[in-house]
Amino acid sequence: MSLTQIPYLSYCLSINKLIIMNYRIRKWCKEDATELTKIMNDIHVWAKLSDHTPFPYTKEDANTYINESLNNDKVFGYAVESEEKLVGAVKFKVLRSPYATTAVLNFWIENDKWEEGIMPEAVADLTRSIFFHQPVIKVMAPVIGTDEVRTELLTSAGFVHEATLKKAILKTGKVLDLHIYSITE
Repeated sequence: MSLTQIPYLSYCLSINKLIIMNYRIRKWCKEDATELTKIMNDIHVWAKLSDHTPFPYTKEDANTYINESLNNDKVFGYAVESEEKLVGAVKFKVLRSPYATTAVLNFWIENDKWEEGIMPEAVADLTRSIFFHQPVIKVMAPVIGTDEVRTELLTSAGFVHEATLKKAILKTGKVLDLHIYSITE
C-alpha cells in the first residue's frame, strides 16, 4: 500500500510501520544499532552521505542517530526494512530559525537494493507528508558529486536542481561539488 492511498496522509509522520511494495517503513528501535553500524561501515553507502557522517561508524554513532530520530521533535527518521532486515533509512531534519520553514532530506539504502524501487515512492510520499504535518514549505536534499541514481530519484519525486556548491565536500579523498535539490509546497 502506498502512502498516497491513505486519506490525507493523516498519520504518516507518526507511523510505527507502513508497507510499501515488499518493504516496510517504520520507526527506529534501539535494537537496530548493530545492523545500522554494519551497513554504515559499507564504503558504498557511506560515500553517498553527508561529510559529517563518521567513518568508521561505531555502535555509539548508531545509537546517537537512532536516539535523535526517536527523541528530537525536529527530526523525522524512519528505518526501511525488507524481509524483516534493515536495508535503508529516510530522514527529515527541520532546520532551526531563521530557516525553520525548511527541512533537509537524507536517505540511503544498501547498494544492492537501489534497483528494487522503494526509495522513489518512499521519498515522494514522506515528503508530501512532511509538508502536510509540519510548518515546512521547502525540503532540500544534498547530492554529493555526480551521483546520478540519487539525482534521478529526487527529480522523479519532483525535486529540482537549485544550486551547486563547487568543491564543497571532501569525500573518499576527493574534493567534490555539492548539489542542492529542493521541492516546495
